[in-house]
Amino acid sequence: MGQGFKILYEPNSIVRHSHNYTNKDLFESKRKIGATTNRFKSKFVVMTVGFLVMIGGVMVKTFGDIFYILVRYRGKISWFSKLREIKIGFFARLSSFWGRYQGWKGRFNE
Repeated sequence: MGQGFKILYEPNSIVRHSHNYTNKDLFESKRKIGATTNRFKSKFVVMTVGFLVMIGGVMVKTFGDIFYILVRYRGKISWFSKLREIKIGFFARLSSFWGRYQGWKGRFNE
C-alpha cells in the first residue's frame, strides 16, 4: 500500500460496529447525503417526484421491516415487542427519508 503500510490479517481480532443513531442523527446524516446528491434537476421536480420517492421509500422499507419482524420473530417475542420494533423502524425510516428529501430541497434554496 502507499506510504509503506502493509495489511495485516488478524483472525482473532474483535470488530465493534453499531448503528445506534438517534432519529435526529439519522435525519442529519441523510440530509447531508441528499444535499450532495445531484438527483433532481429543479426544485419543482424535487417537490413532486422527490416527495413521491420519499413517501414510497418510507412505505416500501416499512412494509419490509414489518414482514421481517413478523416472520423472523414468529413465536419468539410478544406482540407488544413486535409492535414496539415496528414503531422504532417506522420512525427511523421516516427520519432517514425525510432527511434525504430535505437535503434534495436544500440544494435549490441557494
